[in-house]
Amino acid sequence: MRVHLLMVLAVGLLLAADKPKDAAKKDVQKFAGTWTVASMETNGEKVPEERYKDIKIAFKGDKFTLTTPEGEMEGTFTLDPSKKPKAINAKGTNANGEAFGVWGIYELKGATLKVCYSHESEDQRPTEFKTTADSKNTLAVYKRSAD
Repeated sequence: MRVHLLMVLAVGLLLAADKPKDAAKKDVQKFAGTWTVASMETNGEKVPEERYKDIKIAFKGDKFTLTTPEGEMEGTFTLDPSKKPKAINAKGTNANGEAFGVWGIYELKGATLKVCYSHESEDQRPTEFKTTADSKNTLAVYKRSAD
């Protein structure tokens, strides 16, 4: 009887351990496609539309391509929907071939993706969807593109 209970407990723990991975996979699938910036703020100040209107990001699997007037940035991202708020990490190279990292939080509702992030370090990951004068954080709201 005791062995049977231990086996049931072990299977339950294994299934529970897969739930965060499954949730991350589902969110990665929901990210798939091209997104355009609807609004942006950095360090507590709204970014003028002309600075982000031509920016788009395309997600495919765990990869992304960020297209800006200055060129393309490519990289990979990971999601952790078990965190509160949900966490996103990204790393890649910019148009000049320089490596970069981003640590942030995300909220995905239908055709709207909200991301607040820091380029500083994982320790500087935002804890809420807002920026302040000295935060060095960026809040971007993306809308799913038709293409």
